[in-house]
Amino acid sequence: IGIFSILLKTISHKNGSISRMGLDIFHTIANEIPDNFQEYFSNDNSITSHLIQLRDVISEPKDAWHALCLFDHLIYLINYFSDTVLEFVASTDILEKLFTFSGSTPKGLIIEIIKFTQVILQAKEKSLIQYVIQKDIFGAIFKLYEKNYGKYNVIETQIFSFFENTLLLDEDLMAHFLDKYYEKIIVLDNTDTFKTIKETYENK
Repeated sequence: IGIFSILLKTISHKNGSISRMGLDIFHTIANEIPDNFQEYFSNDNSITSHLIQLRDVISEPKDAWHALCLFDHLIYLINYFSDTVLEFVASTDILEKLFTFSGSTPKGLIIEIIKFTQVILQAKEKSLIQYVIQKDIFGAIFKLYEKNYGKYNVIETQIFSFFENTLLLDEDLMAHFLDKYYEKIIVLDNTDTFKTIKETYENK
């Protein structure tokens, strides 16, 4: 188990954050010995302190590539420690901070943020779904879709996939979308996809 403690110290930057290359190494070893990986983080304090170590870099990413790897790492951790990671996300306002985009936000980073949000919603944790509704995270995603619609780029594709894979997960989530964004998105995108999602919801 000590190998993980030593590895985390070895791959950390001087400011306490974890390097992209370091996380790649960490994932490789964790995949090779997953039982030991889970045992290392079995203590709540251990996984929580690790998440706190990642928090500042995640909520205010300065290095796009580093941030991409951190999101991948968080998604990886959700597979093992769903409850603890989801509670961490809910208590730190990370999602709301992440969706404050600027014109200089790298496309790759935007895509990873959307993927991360999709993974969060697919966990079907009610408190996080309510958080997404209350903070109107869909609003930021819709603005991105509106901006990129018709460009046939990776952001448009990722957002389309996001809506396809999340809207029917929860009744409150779908009701929120129908109330605030359905009419707008139909004007923008008059394909059958969103109409079919709405019909599926109404026929449940």
